[in-house]
Amino acid sequence: MGYLTLNELHERIFHRWLLGYSLDMLREEVKSFALQLRESHFYPPAMAHLRHAKERGHLTLLLSNSPQFLVGELAELLGFDAVYASSYAEDSERRLSAISSVVTGIEKADILKKCAHKFGICKENIVAYSDSYLDLPFLQAAGRGVAVNPDRRLRAFSKKAHWPIL
Repeated sequence: MGYLTLNELHERIFHRWLLGYSLDMLREEVKSFALQLRESHFYPPAMAHLRHAKERGHLTLLLSNSPQFLVGELAELLGFDAVYASSYAEDSERRLSAISSVVTGIEKADILKKCAHKFGICKENIVAYSDSYLDLPFLQAAGRGVAVNPDRRLRAFSKKAHWPIL
Protein backbone atom coordinates (compact mmCIF):
# COMPACT_ATOMS: atom_id res chain seq x y z
CA MET A 1 0.00 0.00 0.00
CA GLY A 2 3.07 2.23 -0.28
CA TYR A 3 1.56 4.04 -3.26
CA LEU A 4 -1.28 5.54 -1.19
CA THR A 5 -1.20 8.85 0.65
CA LEU A 6 -1.90 8.73 4.38
CA ASN A 7 -5.38 10.11 3.77
CA GLU A 8 -6.09 7.45 1.12
CA LEU A 9 -4.77 4.73 3.42
CA HIS A 10 -7.04 5.92 6.23
CA GLU A 11 -10.01 5.99 3.85
CA ARG A 12 -9.42 2.41 2.71
CA ILE A 13 -8.86 1.05 6.21
CA PHE A 14 -11.80 3.00 7.62
CA HIS A 15 -14.27 1.85 4.98
CA ARG A 16 -13.05 -1.74 4.95
CA TRP A 17 -12.66 -2.41 8.70
CA LEU A 18 -14.01 0.38 10.90
CA LEU A 19 -17.13 1.93 9.35
CA GLY A 20 -20.17 1.12 11.47
CA TYR A 21 -18.31 -0.15 14.53
CA SER A 22 -19.09 1.22 17.94
CA LEU A 23 -16.34 3.57 19.09
CA ASP A 24 -17.10 2.60 22.69
CA MET A 25 -16.64 -1.09 21.83
CA LEU A 26 -13.35 -0.37 20.04
CA ARG A 27 -12.09 1.64 23.01
CA GLU A 28 -12.94 -1.21 25.38
CA GLU A 29 -11.12 -3.72 23.16
CA VAL A 30 -8.04 -1.49 22.99
CA LYS A 31 -8.16 -0.90 26.75
CA SER A 32 -8.31 -4.65 27.36
CA PHE A 33 -5.35 -5.17 25.03
CA ALA A 34 -3.36 -2.29 26.57
CA LEU A 35 -3.76 -3.74 30.06
CA GLN A 36 -1.77 -6.78 28.88
CA LEU A 37 1.12 -4.69 27.59
CA ARG A 38 4.31 -3.91 29.47
CA GLU A 39 7.09 -1.47 28.67
CA SER A 40 9.15 -4.40 27.37
CA HIS A 41 6.70 -4.75 24.45
CA PHE A 42 7.91 -1.42 23.04
CA TYR A 43 11.14 -0.48 21.25
CA PRO A 44 13.70 -0.30 24.13
CA PRO A 45 15.82 2.65 22.86
CA ALA A 46 12.70 4.79 22.42
CA MET A 47 11.41 3.80 25.86
CA ALA A 48 14.74 4.82 27.41
CA HIS A 49 14.41 8.28 25.85
CA LEU A 50 10.81 8.61 27.05
CA ARG A 51 11.78 7.59 30.61
CA HIS A 52 14.65 10.08 30.59
CA ALA A 53 12.35 12.89 29.42
CA LYS A 54 9.77 12.07 32.08
CA GLU A 55 12.45 11.93 34.81
CA ARG A 56 13.62 15.40 33.81
CA GLY A 57 10.06 16.76 33.95
CA HIS A 58 9.77 17.39 30.20
CA LEU A 59 6.42 17.78 28.51
CA THR A 60 5.84 14.64 26.43
CA LEU A 61 3.36 14.57 23.56
CA LEU A 62 2.41 11.65 21.37
CA LEU A 63 1.49 12.87 17.88
CA SER A 64 0.28 10.04 15.70
CA ASN A 65 -1.34 9.30 12.39
CA SER A 66 -2.98 6.27 14.01
CA PRO A 67 -6.55 6.47 15.38
CA GLN A 68 -7.12 8.31 18.66
CA PHE A 69 -9.05 5.37 20.14
CA LEU A 70 -5.93 3.23 19.74
CA VAL A 71 -3.16 5.71 20.46
CA GLY A 72 -4.90 7.32 23.42
CA GLU A 73 -4.78 4.14 25.47
CA LEU A 74 -1.13 3.55 24.63
CA ALA A 75 -0.24 7.15 25.47
CA GLU A 76 -1.90 6.76 28.87
CA LEU A 77 -0.14 3.44 29.48
CA LEU A 78 3.24 4.96 28.63
CA GLY A 79 2.68 8.14 30.63
CA PHE A 80 2.58 10.78 27.90
CA ASP A 81 1.23 14.16 28.97
CA ALA A 82 -1.02 14.54 25.92
CA VAL A 83 -1.91 12.80 22.68
CA TYR A 84 -2.99 14.11 19.29
CA ALA A 85 -4.07 11.52 16.73
CA SER A 86 -6.40 10.91 13.81
CA SER A 87 -10.07 10.93 14.77
CA TYR A 88 -13.40 9.60 13.55
CA ALA A 89 -16.97 10.90 13.72
CA GLU A 90 -19.91 8.96 15.13
CA ASP A 91 -23.49 8.78 13.87
CA SER A 92 -26.64 9.07 16.02
CA GLU A 93 -26.22 5.43 17.11
CA ARG A 94 -22.62 6.16 18.24
CA ARG A 95 -21.12 4.09 15.43
CA LEU A 96 -18.15 5.23 13.37
CA SER A 97 -19.47 7.12 10.36
CA ALA A 98 -16.63 9.21 8.89
CA ILE A 99 -13.04 10.26 9.25
CA SER A 100 -12.90 13.60 11.07
CA SER A 101 -9.19 14.28 10.78
CA VAL A 102 -5.99 12.57 9.74
CA VAL A 103 -2.85 13.76 11.51
CA THR A 104 -0.05 13.91 8.93
CA GLY A 105 3.51 15.18 9.27
CA ILE A 106 2.37 18.70 8.37
CA GLU A 107 -0.39 18.63 10.98
CA LYS A 108 2.08 17.28 13.53
CA ALA A 109 4.38 20.23 12.81
CA ASP A 110 1.47 22.65 13.31
CA ILE A 111 0.43 20.96 16.58
CA LEU A 112 4.03 21.04 17.79
CA LYS A 113 4.33 24.78 17.06
CA LYS A 114 1.01 25.54 18.78
CA CYS A 115 1.96 23.53 21.88
CA ALA A 116 5.39 25.17 22.00
CA HIS A 117 3.77 28.59 21.87
CA LYS A 118 1.15 27.64 24.48
CA PHE A 119 3.73 26.34 26.94
CA GLY A 120 6.45 28.89 26.12
CA ILE A 121 8.94 26.31 24.85
CA CYS A 122 11.49 27.51 22.33
CA LYS A 123 12.23 25.38 19.28
CA GLU A 124 15.77 24.64 20.47
CA ASN A 125 14.32 22.79 23.49
CA ILE A 126 12.08 20.50 21.45
CA VAL A 127 13.07 16.98 20.44
CA ALA A 128 10.81 15.15 17.99
CA TYR A 129 10.92 11.42 17.31
CA SER A 130 9.58 9.53 14.31
CA ASP A 131 10.04 6.38 12.28
CA SER A 132 8.72 7.74 8.99
CA TYR A 133 9.98 10.03 6.27
CA LEU A 134 6.39 11.28 6.00
CA ASP A 135 6.97 13.03 9.34
CA LEU A 136 9.82 15.16 7.99
CA PRO A 137 7.87 18.46 8.42
CA PHE A 138 7.25 17.50 12.05
CA LEU A 139 10.88 16.56 12.69
CA GLN A 140 12.11 19.77 11.07
CA ALA A 141 9.74 21.86 13.20
CA ALA A 142 11.60 20.70 16.30
CA GLY A 143 14.99 21.84 17.49
CA ARG A 144 16.28 18.32 17.00
CA GLY A 145 14.88 15.40 15.07
CA VAL A 146 15.52 11.80 16.10
CA ALA A 147 14.85 8.84 13.82
CA VAL A 148 13.49 5.82 15.69
CA ASN A 149 13.83 2.51 13.88
CA PRO A 150 13.34 4.60 10.72
CA ASP A 151 12.14 3.68 7.27
CA ARG A 152 14.77 3.69 4.53
CA ARG A 153 14.15 7.28 3.40
CA LEU A 154 14.19 8.74 6.91
CA ARG A 155 17.36 6.81 7.75
CA ALA A 156 19.12 8.28 4.69
CA PHE A 157 17.88 11.80 5.46
CA SER A 158 18.87 11.49 9.13
CA LYS A 159 22.40 10.44 8.23
CA LYS A 160 22.79 13.47 5.95
CA ALA A 161 21.28 15.79 8.58
CA HIS A 162 23.41 14.21 11.34
CA TRP A 163 20.32 13.37 13.38
CA PRO A 164 20.50 10.60 15.94
CA ILE A 165 19.13 7.24 14.83
CA LEU A 166 17.78 4.89 17.49
